[in-house]
Amino acid sequence: MIGFYINKQKNKKYETTVGIIHYSKNGLHIVPARPSWMGR
Repeated sequence: MIGFYINKQKNKKYETTVGIIHYSKNGLHIVPARPSWMGR
């Protein structure tokens, strides 16, 4: 598990193993993303 994906429309949170990598001058950060089972 990376963290939680928060669905703001349904006001629910889901555990996720999917993450998006953000690179910046301060380093890199992994941000939790929508679980793959939810589709697009």
